[in-house]
Amino acid sequence: MSHISRAQRLLALPLALTLSIGSASAQARDGIPALPALDRQVVLRTAEVPRIRVVPIATGLSHPWGMAFRDNGDILVTERDKGTLRVIRDGRLLERAIPGVPEVFSRSPRAGLMDVALHPDDDRVVYLTYTKSIERDGTDSLTVALARGRLDAGVLTDVRDIFVAKGWDLGIAASKLLFAPDGTLFMSVGGSYVFAETGEYAQDPSTHFGKLLRLNADGEAADGNPFLGDADYLPEIYSLGHRNQMGLDFHPETGDLWATENGPQGGDEVNIIRAGGNYGWPLASYSRQYNGARVTDTPWRVEFEEPEILWWPSVAPTGLTFYTGEHFPEWQGNLFVGSMMVGRMQRTGHLERIVFNRLGEEVRREWLLTELKQRIREVKQGPDGYLYLLTDEDDGALLRIEPAHAITASPGTRWADGAGDRLTEPRVPPLPEAEWTEDQRAAFERHEADGHSINALRTLVRVPALADRILPFARYLAQETTLSPRHRAMLILRTAWLTQSANLWATHASRASDSNLSAEEVLREAIAWGADGGVLISDAAFAGSDSLATARALAAAIGRAGPFDLILAGRNSVDADTGQVGPALAELLDLAFLGGVRELEIGDGLISARCEHDDGWLEADTALPAILSVAERLCAPAKAGPEERASVEAKRIQRLSAADLGPGPWDAAGSPTQVGEIRALADIPRAGKRVDAVSEAVSLLRERGALDG
Repeated sequence: MSHISRAQRLLALPLALTLSIGSASAQARDGIPALPALDRQVVLRTAEVPRIRVVPIATGLSHPWGMAFRDNGDILVTERDKGTLRVIRDGRLLERAIPGVPEVFSRSPRAGLMDVALHPDDDRVVYLTYTKSIERDGTDSLTVALARGRLDAGVLTDVRDIFVAKGWDLGIAASKLLFAPDGTLFMSVGGSYVFAETGEYAQDPSTHFGKLLRLNADGEAADGNPFLGDADYLPEIYSLGHRNQMGLDFHPETGDLWATENGPQGGDEVNIIRAGGNYGWPLASYSRQYNGARVTDTPWRVEFEEPEILWWPSVAPTGLTFYTGEHFPEWQGNLFVGSMMVGRMQRTGHLERIVFNRLGEEVRREWLLTELKQRIREVKQGPDGYLYLLTDEDDGALLRIEPAHAITASPGTRWADGAGDRLTEPRVPPLPEAEWTEDQRAAFERHEADGHSINALRTLVRVPALADRILPFARYLAQETTLSPRHRAMLILRTAWLTQSANLWATHASRASDSNLSAEEVLREAIAWGADGGVLISDAAFAGSDSLATARALAAAIGRAGPFDLILAGRNSVDADTGQVGPALAELLDLAFLGGVRELEIGDGLISARCEHDDGWLEADTALPAILSVAERLCAPAKAGPEERASVEAKRIQRLSAADLGPGPWDAAGSPTQVGEIRALADIPRAGKRVDAVSEAVSLLRERGALDG
């Protein structure tokens, strides 16, 4: 047999175990300790997406190798060294492995249970590749097999090998699976290693090792394979000249099949697979052997296919996927490749992102997740449009990459309905119109004309009160505002918190640093709004009005005891020429003073004031005297005496109208019956009597409901 001698076959298992011992010794010499698997979400920065969030979906996996997504939301994951098939359901790794997996050889560091794939028309039909112990001519050896079974009630049944690779393995061959759009199954079989004296496999047409195969779903050679009818070639071969392929994916636009390929040191490749193509290993390669010697005298020859992407030094590329999801528009069309290590250095694994121009030519690369120091075995885009990764570690994990819509520290759990973190709840579908109540229909009609997403609107009408909180906020974000970017960000955060939407809060919290808000400041906003006493007054773009009525509508909340936050702004709040405060802003400033404001921010002449009892400070970005005059009083609310409070209340009374007071007569005996008389009572100039007069007027007005706070 040309691909391996009988003497080599006799040494197959001992050599495999020797390779295992050598690998363990190399790991023992590793001076960089392994980091534990992620036990919490982390937020990392990237070049074109400002922040990504890495979420540990499941940990405690033993060297996970492949994964597949079921229609019911389950994720199947193989554990290479244990030879087990695990289930991740609703974000939790089930304790029980799926019974029925074939017996797997895993006594060398590269051997074991490898990939898993699901039949495209029936995801209960499961395909597995694995290292299989065999006996040929009375000799124990290894090969790679493809098994198929049916998942029934959590058990793999009717399991049998539908394909067994021809040739002899040393427990070092990787095997990847990918169904094509036409229903055929691509299967890589690696194991062509020069150092293990199996490098000749790649060019030997009588063995499946070092090849990419194309099979029918039943394991037979597929029609249309390039070497069908050629007696010198095995019929399953689709391409040859491969060392060890670790990843397969179809290009979303061209439909071409792309594959990663490991070189020993440098010369790692991504190839576009052509039917019948020969990719040159080991006759032409950019690689060096593990001892430093070049694999060949020439890196390329005209009869061989050239790599599309090349790495030097090596990155040990594994799984690959083209991103087509909606969550990362900046990454559309990018290629993501897992890396187990760089330049043979431990703890350098990462996720590689490769960007192409409009002609499909590579233009730049980025390393992601280097902070984790984990070997990335697999990367796939999930059905939900997020990226999922497997880390090849003793304590391996399934990770998900999302846009970073939250700071890493929990902002709080104060939800309107008492529920938990909505970020972990499933998506809620739009409510069919036929099921709407009158209130839901009215909510839809209230917001339909504002240009919101119809799907979002039909979903939010399930809870009309929630729609009334969230949708005006969405409209505000689309409009201009008079606030500075920093103060607008604060307003957005506080309003997002009041909507009680975890997604809205998290989305805008992740963008706060763009407006120079630190993570600590973002967290402070959340904590402040998670406590009693939080009050929001927004600028005109959000409030929809800068009228005195709008201000008075908030007076009762502002008048509560204890500190609270206040944001005031509006296009008409301050006259740009005179610096005079408009009536609505004046009312709010006075209410703030009476209520004991500890922080004040104002647009249209920005001012910031923070008060803490008798100690206070004032920062002003403008010299508008009308605002500064009020702000100076705010910095010492504890010192405000009866006279000063009476003066403020009197000004508020002067702003009342007949419509505010309502029709007479007044209930209290001897009280004024006309608006003018009320104002006169509040404006008594006689020393020592004004406080009493104003107090009487305020009491009457509050009793009447004309004055709040």
